[in-house]
Amino acid sequence: GVIPYDTRDADGGERFHPFTPGNHLAWRPPKRKKADGSSPDWYENYNKPWGLKLGLECCAPSSVAFHYVKPDLMPHLSALLFDCRAG
Repeated sequence: GVIPYDTRDADGGERFHPFTPGNHLAWRPPKRKKADGSSPDWYENYNKPWGLKLGLECCAPSSVAFHYVKPDLMPHLSALLFDCRAG
């Protein structure tokens, strides 16, 4: 079977992302909560046990995957992730 493993980096930045980079940079938790105090947002609820980093802190420099990336964005994303690293 598959054993769950925390894939975040030492600073808590995620390496596997369910959205595009732009969506992660801009994502903010909803201000309004449900009557029971929980969030109406599945992403916030899913990450509640360990918390979410927002803005530029959301994504680890060693990010591995982003979901929902359209084909025309893929070469740009590849260049940013793999060709622009500090040496």
